[in-house]
Formats: sequence, C-alpha cells, structure tokens
Amino acid sequence: MKAPHKENWNVKVKIDKYPGLSVGKNGNLNFGGADLVKLGREFGTPLYVVCEEVLTDTLRSVRSAFEKEYPDVMPVFATKAMSVKAVLAIAVKEGFGLDVASSGEMYGALSVKCPPEKMILHGNYKKDDELKYALMKKAGRIVLDSYEEIDALDRIAAGMKKKARVLLRVNPGVEAHTFEEVQVGQLDSKFGMPIETGDALEAVKRILKKKNLEFLGIHHHIGSQILEPDPFALAADYAMEFIALIKKSFGADVAELDIGGGFPVRYNSGHPLPPPAKFAAAICGAIKRDAAKLGLRLPRLILEPGRAIAGPACLTLYTVGPVKVIPGVR
Repeated sequence: MKAPHKENWNVKVKIDKYPGLSVGKNGNLNFGGADLVKLGREFGTPLYVVCEEVLTDTLRSVRSAFEKEYPDVMPVFATKAMSVKAVLAIAVKEGFGLDVASSGEMYGALSVKCPPEKMILHGNYKKDDELKYALMKKAGRIVLDSYEEIDALDRIAAGMKKKARVLLRVNPGVEAHTFEEVQVGQLDSKFGMPIETGDALEAVKRILKKKNLEFLGIHHHIGSQILEPDPFALAADYAMEFIALIKKSFGADVAELDIGGGFPVRYNSGHPLPPPAKFAAAICGAIKRDAAKLGLRLPRLILEPGRAIAGPACLTLYTVGPVKVIPGVR
C-alpha cells in the first residue's frame, strides 16, 4: 500500500502578514490589541472576534482605491460575508451600500439605516414575498437572473402599482483562475444569463418592453478568491462590449455596471495578496479604454466585495480538545 501523503503542519504563521495581529508580552496572540486567550476564556469558544479598526481600514482602502481610478463608484458590502449588524453598520457608516439575498438580510440592512437606494437584492431564485418586500421597502436595485424572474417581478410590481429598478445578471463566459467550485462566470453556471448564447440580449429586450421595470444596467460576478486582476479586466471588456451591443440593438443607454466581488484574502502566509489599487487600476482602466473605443459614456461602477473586507477583520477562536496522533503520518 502506498504511504499516505504527509502534510507539513509545521509552517510558521507570519503574523506581520495579517493586519491587527501581534504577540503580547505574555506570549499570547492579540488581535486589535485584545488578548485572544483571555477573550476565549471570558466568552467561551467558538467565538467570532471582529477588529473594528481593521474592518474600517479595509473598507476605506477598497473604496479609495476605486475612487482614485474612476469618477462614479458605488461600493457595496456583500452581507453574506459577515451578516452581523454591528459589521453592517460600520460598512454603512463608511459609505457602502449593502448587497442582500433574502428578506432577513434586507431587514438587517434596513435596521442599520442602510439607505434603501443603496441596497441591492441578489439571488438566482427570489420568491414572490421577497420581491414584494424589496418593492415595499424601496430597494434601489433588484438583480434579475432569468426570464422567469423578469416576468414575475413585472407582474408583482404591476399589482403593487410600483416600478422596479433592475439590473440583469449576465454570464460573461470568463473562467476565473480560482477553485472550480467558486467559478461562476463561465458558460456552465446556474447564475446569470449567458452573453454567448444570445440569452442575455433577449433578456434585456424583454426587460425594456416591461412597463413596470426600469432597466439600469448589467451585473456579473465571475467567482471568488481570484488572486490576479486579469480575469476581472477581461470580464469588464466583455461587459462593455455587451453594453455597446445593447446600445446598437435597442438604442438604450446602460447607466450602471456592477462587477460583483471575488477579491481575495490571505489564507496562509505564503499567499500573494495584491493590494486593492492593483485590481482597481486593471478594472477601471479596462472600462475607460473600452468606453473610449466603443463610443460609450462611462457607466456608474458598482462593486460588491465581501470576503476581502470581512476576512482580514474577523477570526474565530476554538479550544483544542483531544489530539489524535497517527504514528509516522501526522
């Protein structure tokens, strides 16, 4: 029998790679100046610990990086990354909108005084009561993900005598260089209407014909934990080409382009972690070049980082129980 693979569990964590981490005089790990051993003993484990300073710094660094590169930016925090009201309140305070995917997340967003116009409802299947709640609470944007949702939202909005402001989630056909399980921008994905097959253009046509829908723009999200900016820039190229096609086909201006999220966090000390400025330069540069080449006005740029903001600012404490020793293996 072949010997099992031996994993190296002796890799040292370089705490200087992680903002907020330090070692106290007593040798305990600190996060944001708080002794983690003492916190674990006081509150029990498992315990979520959030460093407000790191959270705020990360929010500001992402926002400023894109605002330096682009004239009209709307940053939105993906609440699924850390659905804690205190975290959401800080994001709103720092000028972020909130990306929500359920009635519960909408309620949470409103409870921390997120301006409804900066709330975006996502999800590839939204029930009627969720769509009704979003309209009742005047959610700024509802992202449509299928022909069925286009018809459903138009019907519901008509019944409520309201007009829904919508984005269409498109599938740009970009395979991000990340784990296969979190690639969602390629053709074979349950998310979004594919550009390649013509479904996305047909969906825009249907939205434009609906009396109770206001078409604002398009949304795409190509995956998670993407370590390099090239896939983001390529997706932006495809999106801008599609916006030009919409203009040519229907004479409609696309006011907004939502590029989703997917920016990375550091899972071990050896991971490269490009700064937000590198992603901002690549993405915004591509959009501006394409707009000039295609004769388009610059759309408002919406971005939805979640993990990249919550990850550095949050950690979980556990208490080690029994340790299993397998001689010669681990």
